[in-house]
Amino acid sequence: LFSGIYPASAGGYKITSKVIRFTELLADSRLSAKTFFPEGTPLYYVQRVRFLNGVAKSIDSSLLNKELIPGLTEEIAAGSLFDYIENVVGMEIRTIKRSITISHASGLDKKYLNLEAFDCTAVITSRNYNVNGEMFEYTESRNDPNSFQFNSVSWR
Repeated sequence: LFSGIYPASAGGYKITSKVIRFTELLADSRLSAKTFFPEGTPLYYVQRVRFLNGVAKSIDSSLLNKELIPGLTEEIAAGSLFDYIENVVGMEIRTIKRSITISHASGLDKKYLNLEAFDCTAVITSRNYNVNGEMFEYTESRNDPNSFQFNSVSWR
């Protein structure tokens, strides 16, 4: 398992992540219907626990198009994926489509997040596209409801 510290921590907070799963797979019909990656697309599957000042705040499960993001490793995934995509791969990120829902807590949520009296998580689903309109990433981020707050300002 790899852990990483983000290149810049926002607002004086220490933001880190720990990779708990890293594998490669091909999009099947079920994944294609859920994510919109075409069947047969080679993907990286990366699951990370995200920490704020040492406290687990979210679990991210990401599928990344291997053809658009070559050379991704577990060690790289422990850091900032966007930093790698933009500054190493050289891809320009253009559009991020997000939706937020509330979901019952899963066993993984209960294992890693301190849910206290909650039996749910806030789930942010993101589909990320490059400047050519190609989706390169699908992520579900399951967030601790005790401190969840969503603010968004995006421009590129």
